[in-house]
Amino acid sequence: MDTAPLTPDMLTDITEAFGIDLLPEEERQAVLERISSVVFEGVMLRTIALLDDQKKEDLTRLFTEASDDPQNEEKQQAIQDFFEQQVPDFDKVVSAEIEALVHAPQDLFLDVE
Repeated sequence: MDTAPLTPDMLTDITEAFGIDLLPEEERQAVLERISSVVFEGVMLRTIALLDDQKKEDLTRLFTEASDDPQNEEKQQAIQDFFEQQVPDFDKVVSAEIEALVHAPQDLFLDVE
């Protein structure tokens, strides 16, 4: 599951906020992955505006390296470290995205064709 830069605690927060902890394991993982992806996109939109051009290039490089080897935990950790070092109150940004998503209309999660 690609949830970088979300920490295990952040994933637990998502699980609890959406009450998906009672779902069967396979279904819970699928829902968690989808919600995590939406949260991560929101976090990226919020944080990218806070970065100067050099930091944006650094982040792009980290993501490129991680996508070349998605199972490499060191590269995933480098992304986490970057966000924690470069984004003030990163955990609060993630919490705000989770909270916003909890209160978002349910149709955001429906497949629209």
